[in-house]
Amino acid sequence: MQRSSQRAIKTLFDDLKTCRRRWDSLNTDSLKHATNIVNTILQLLLYMN
Repeated sequence: MQRSSQRAIKTLFDDLKTCRRRWDSLNTDSLKHATNIVNTILQLLLYMN
């Protein structure tokens, strides 16, 4: 379970890096997506502890 959570967090961080690279062109939907990624990472980290 912990391994799959770690894999999910890595994937989400990769998605967040993609959002950051496109920061100049972010619109409201992209910002919502980035916020959802961060919230999901935080939830997984809390779940793992």
